[in-house]
Amino acid sequence: MPVRLKAEDSLWEAVKRLANEQGESNLVQAGFDVPNESLTLESVSKSSVSDLATEISSAEPRFSFYRHVASDGTCPILFIYTCPLATKVHDRMLYATARRSVIWTAQQATGVVVVKTIEASDPDDIPEKIEWVLQPQ
Repeated sequence: MPVRLKAEDSLWEAVKRLANEQGESNLVQAGFDVPNESLTLESVSKSSVSDLATEISSAEPRFSFYRHVASDGTCPILFIYTCPLATKVHDRMLYATARRSVIWTAQQATGVVVVKTIEASDPDDIPEKIEWVLQPQ
């Protein structure tokens, strides 16, 4: 069972609004405060799939929750984990280890249902990966 992570209340409030389709924002980005071992809210914004490549940090690892408006009108929540290749090995390991716990803690704290998970080293790869994971089977 994943470990419940400490996090800023503002992070879970933003994810809850995202999951409940409240407000115009559809992207919530979280970081990990390594010394305090807690999640931090990095940003809340509105982004198209194609703009995710520039919205999500290419310099720092991120855990992102993205509400995608699909062509059928549904709004699945995607979890996007990005970790640039230049990230220190120690931080890379912490982020990689924490990603399942981030999803689990978000579900417990907010009720959000993550439909798909996407991982990338480079945010430029995200739009193509979203297209691929959401294509009809």
